[in-house]
Amino acid sequence: MFFTKVELKEVIQQLEDEVSIKDIRMILKKDKSQISYLMKNYMNHYYSKGNRYFVKKEDFIQFLNKHNNYHLLIKNSPLYISSDEIKEEYSDLFFKYDISELNKALKPKRINLDGFKKMYKLPRKEVKEFYEKRKESLNKIDNSSNKLEQSFQELQWNENYIYHTVLRKEMGCPDWYLPHLVKHNKLPKSIIFSNHRGYCFIHKDDINKAKDMYSNKEVFGRHSFIDYSNEKSPYDRFLNIINNQSMEHELPRTHQLYDDFILHFINHSKTHYKMNAIANRAKAYVSLRNLLTKEVYLLSNKEVEFLFQQDIYKTHKENIKSFLSFVKSRERTQYNVIPQIKNINIKDKNKHSIYSKNEFFKMYRHVIRMDIHLEKSIDSFEYCQDWFFLLMSFSNAWRVPDISNMPSPRLTLLNKENISFEWFQNSRLTISESTRLLKDIQQNHNHKINKTGGLNEFFVPNDMIVPIATSLVLLELYRKERNENTNTLMPRYKKSVPNGKQLKRLFIGDFPYYVFSHVTKSLLTYSYVTANKMGTHAGAANAISTRLRGHKDEDTIQHYVLPTIDDPSDATRHLFRRGHFGFLYSLLVDLWSKNEEREITMEEKTESIESLMNIFTSNDVENVANFFFDQRSKLQSVADRVAKMSSDDISQHLESIHNGEMPSYKLEAQCFVSGNCVQLNKNCNSCPFLIPKITFLNSAKTELYDLIDKLKNINEDNINERVKTTHLILSLLGVVNQSVKTFGKEYASEYIDFQHLKGELTSVQYKMLE
Repeated sequence: MFFTKVELKEVIQQLEDEVSIKDIRMILKKDKSQISYLMKNYMNHYYSKGNRYFVKKEDFIQFLNKHNNYHLLIKNSPLYISSDEIKEEYSDLFFKYDISELNKALKPKRINLDGFKKMYKLPRKEVKEFYEKRKESLNKIDNSSNKLEQSFQELQWNENYIYHTVLRKEMGCPDWYLPHLVKHNKLPKSIIFSNHRGYCFIHKDDINKAKDMYSNKEVFGRHSFIDYSNEKSPYDRFLNIINNQSMEHELPRTHQLYDDFILHFINHSKTHYKMNAIANRAKAYVSLRNLLTKEVYLLSNKEVEFLFQQDIYKTHKENIKSFLSFVKSRERTQYNVIPQIKNINIKDKNKHSIYSKNEFFKMYRHVIRMDIHLEKSIDSFEYCQDWFFLLMSFSNAWRVPDISNMPSPRLTLLNKENISFEWFQNSRLTISESTRLLKDIQQNHNHKINKTGGLNEFFVPNDMIVPIATSLVLLELYRKERNENTNTLMPRYKKSVPNGKQLKRLFIGDFPYYVFSHVTKSLLTYSYVTANKMGTHAGAANAISTRLRGHKDEDTIQHYVLPTIDDPSDATRHLFRRGHFGFLYSLLVDLWSKNEEREITMEEKTESIESLMNIFTSNDVENVANFFFDQRSKLQSVADRVAKMSSDDISQHLESIHNGEMPSYKLEAQCFVSGNCVQLNKNCNSCPFLIPKITFLNSAKTELYDLIDKLKNINEDNINERVKTTHLILSLLGVVNQSVKTFGKEYASEYIDFQHLKGELTSVQYKMLE
């Protein structure tokens, strides 16, 4: 964008009497919002004609000729120098951190283009003095002097030293290897500067020694020499770490299971950092293997508990816990309980991680104020992005990548031909227009969660309908205006996330410091507390947080929903212990206590829920519930059929059933539709029209044990047969349950040993599939 004096003079001569925003953009190479901000704040007179803005030629020339602006726009200014000119002019002395050092030292003396703080030049005289001093110090270097007396800057031009990355490329060793040798004093004349990001300089006398040590793969203070440079996939990282431990054949089945565990994670994880995640899991396996003396599925409950009592990293324990759950789903294990990992310091860690109610709602009310943010959002694209980001953080607990992936709104739904930045100067969107726009985004777009891959939901509180819709329309106008990054509404957030200091400009006045994680936790906490107070099944409050954040882990809520000063009740403590899906297990305990005709205390109920959580996952509970719901639906269809029959037909059916004249196909039972079977395979086990007789219990017992034996002998890889047999067993158990209700448990026990049957079912539980 810099001009020579002649070029700048020609630019001025070609200007019309009225200079438009477009003309200024062509000269200064800035976008429309930046130029609009510049005109309003740094030029005396600007005016509009229709939808276009102009300034007088003399006003713009006055702006260009202003001391700081003039010297910033021209090349080779005698008084000031740009960063690019510094690199070119002092290339033989320049180092990558010089610009930041000069900026820090000369900040009071540098000049900026009006309205653009990032466009600056530094005083040429002081920059020249800086490099003259450096040159003098380099000329005084004594190569034989003690290495500790030599500065970081001096070593860059010392011919006896070579930067470690240069030597690394020549040797082909990992990036960490040469600094590793220097840190362990194996290269006595070489130097590492920890205060300069670990920059390391290798003395020429140490080069041959370094090459010899690398050829012998010598390392110090590490388990082994692991070269990550040839890895092409996360699985290569796992093999690299494990193969260096020589553990593969000691416990072959455990090793195979962990290998499957890693592949399962790679195939299903949505994290962007799979290499690091796999490295952590591989190191956790090393820790686990050092503690194992037999195959993992042979461990008892006490031995599993012993593993978690050992002094190993918490992250390793978390990965081991996931692995044990994985094994339990694949193998018949001796253990059936996996200990919970306690977050001992979670309260202390998070006690200041949420805003008070007054602070949170004060910030919330400020963020939705159109009179404060609209005009600034029209003037600045960056401000508009930040405003939308704040609106989303105070209404949806979405992660930053999910917010930045918000789809473009369809402006045609507004039915306004002249929608533009200028339109918002005097007009506003109505609630109905805003609602129409936002409903389209809610209903016609799948908001995919970046971290988990699940579907998210876009919530819009009533008082945010117009602000969110307005900010989205402005972002879409900006998107259409710019020539790059047109696939996103928020290019700034694709690169990096502004910190609280940068977002402070949106909170002018007496407001707490903005921290994204604090806002998220506050939103989840107060949503949770509100939901907790609204219904009988308070455990459902966890579901609010699940949906807002899109979590999969049942225990994750404890990290996000925090106890508040206003809600220190005992009930809240119990809800925290029960986790995300506590309400599912709560319903099971309610059913049990109802059947037992007894009341239980809250402590007993929570303990029962925790015990169930250790045995059954939330998916297990849901699958069983779905199965019994299907059975109930089938029974409902029978009731519907009976309701449509005439009283004579019903009497005839009942008399025939009583006389045993309507037999079923396979079991000693009667059938309501005997002779007109509705089952495609004539399978009585899952038929809703089956009517058991007393002798049915003997037949059902034989059939059940045959099915259990069949399931035991089915190969684990034969998924279809396992699913089919499981369905038959569960269906027959449903009919047996109906028989027990009909004839009474005591009478039915004479035909079926229910305790023995329970043991047999438990023995094949690991093979049962839904």
